[in-house]
Amino acid sequence: MEYTYGQTQSHTGKGFDYESALAPLRQTIAKSIQGKPDTTTLDACYQIADIFNIRSRTSGDSRDTTYIDSSQQYVLRLIDDSRQLDRPDYEAAAYCLWGQNLISTHGDEKLIVGKFLNALTLFNTWLSTHHIPNDQILERQSIAYANIGYTYFVNKEYDNALRYCDSAIRHAWPAYAAGLPLVYEARIFMAQNKLSRAETALHQALFVMSVQPMTMRWEAMDYLAGLYIKKGEPDSAIVIARQALIGDRRGYHLNYHYYWLGKAFVALHSRDSVSKYAQLELALGNQHNSGLDRLRAYELLYKLDSLNNNTASELNHYRQWVNLDDSLSQDQNVKDIAEIQHKYDFSALQAKADRQQFEQEARFHRQTGYFLLVFLCLLAITAIILAWYNRKMRRKNIELARKNQEILDAHFKGQHFERKRVASELHDNLSSLLAATKLSIQVLDPSALPPNEQKLFQSVLDMMDTACNEVRYIAHDMMPVNLERQGLPAALDSLVAKLNQTGFITFELTNIDPRLTLDKVTAFNIYSIVLECCNNILRHSRATRAAILFKATEKELHLLISDNGKGIPDTKKDGMGIRNVNERIESLRGTLEVQTSGEGTSFWFTIPFTTKEVATK
Repeated sequence: MEYTYGQTQSHTGKGFDYESALAPLRQTIAKSIQGKPDTTTLDACYQIADIFNIRSRTSGDSRDTTYIDSSQQYVLRLIDDSRQLDRPDYEAAAYCLWGQNLISTHGDEKLIVGKFLNALTLFNTWLSTHHIPNDQILERQSIAYANIGYTYFVNKEYDNALRYCDSAIRHAWPAYAAGLPLVYEARIFMAQNKLSRAETALHQALFVMSVQPMTMRWEAMDYLAGLYIKKGEPDSAIVIARQALIGDRRGYHLNYHYYWLGKAFVALHSRDSVSKYAQLELALGNQHNSGLDRLRAYELLYKLDSLNNNTASELNHYRQWVNLDDSLSQDQNVKDIAEIQHKYDFSALQAKADRQQFEQEARFHRQTGYFLLVFLCLLAITAIILAWYNRKMRRKNIELARKNQEILDAHFKGQHFERKRVASELHDNLSSLLAATKLSIQVLDPSALPPNEQKLFQSVLDMMDTACNEVRYIAHDMMPVNLERQGLPAALDSLVAKLNQTGFITFELTNIDPRLTLDKVTAFNIYSIVLECCNNILRHSRATRAAILFKATEKELHLLISDNGKGIPDTKKDGMGIRNVNERIESLRGTLEVQTSGEGTSFWFTIPFTTKEVATK
């Protein structure tokens, strides 16, 4: 029994008025502007090509290529218009129809599969950018997979057929469309004598097709009846064939229902039933002038005669069966020759279409190549401009950073010299003036003064002593004499000694090498950093111990200042002292890391050496 290949479900009813359906579609195309298609034109082209394809299958004469040729003309136009509108979904639909036209004309297997694979590629292109596809896209994709499976099936390439049938089942849309590839799989399993798998596939096909009254459902039931007969279960075959006969109300497959019922009753030796269905099959053959139906009827009749031991009648019916089979074979040979001729004719049309398609693709590739060349040139020019601009900006940033550093260095050098000048003025002038004033006051004889004035006199002397000490202390802090004369190690030793005189916090200075040589600005900045951190420890930390640790390498000087106090509550909120420390460490091109907790705070400074400085390990 032959089986129809995968196809759309439109325009398939008996008595369908094709001309009435074609008229408005042709009007739509006639009204369209040549060279300026729209989606309405694309829909009309697809519908007309589809109608002509279906019409060729229902004409009953496979040698008449009129409808297929008409269908193919609209297929080629649909491909051109789809490319103009950049609609790969319509182009894919056109390739699906092209493949179905090739199947109708018994085209070459590779050509058929190639057209459907083109359709699948275009569908995937469309679906990659349209994540909510419409039902038509999904249905046509399902048909493409099913038709590839069918093509491999009729050419007995069962492995490829099963692979694409599985894909058709996975992509089936609507769900009942999975029935067609499931039937193909069942027929493949039957050909391979895998009857249990074939039965499972047929039951699955009948289940998914039960939601839609599809004509191939009754044909699938006939296959299942034939499977039961092959398995030696004629009772089951009769049940399923009768269900098909009752369900097939329009009688699309009456001949097959009668035949399988007759075969089942032959297996059961039910002579009256065999005779009944053989006569019904013969009547259908005579009514429709169908040699195949008469052939199946003669097969049932000669098997009935065998059951009745009617040798003469059996021989007569057997001869009729053989002669008709030979006649049908000859007719088939004539048809094959005609189909071969038609295949060559159709191949010429297809070669022309392929040539047109090749030329269009060549033009497209040339245009794409020109576009890519222009795009790459623009991209290269843009890249060169960006590289030049980036290089220019990088040089400007380097120059700006250098100038900023020079300004910062000049600022701290100026600050250093100004501190030195102010310290000198305080020490040499103000301190001397205070000392002279004190000596002048001491010349006075306090004994001649009243007791109250004597106390005031002594108080003035004490304040003068305090003022002299404060001026000396401020002058030394602004520019320590030890730092100028003996260098940073001696100045820090002196500073720690003074800090420990307060008695509140014990400071420790460790690992500072007295041979460490630094320029005066660097030494002064490091001294100021230590002084600022120590003042913060005295004022805010509530610590009992603090440590100042130095470690010099060939390239860097590491300075750690830590305490065991309460920590810094908010390290992001910097006071004036911390800002001064940050500015100084930036001027030295160094870095600062702060670690704080409830158990204390640590400032870790890393200061690179300049070429003029020497790190003594």
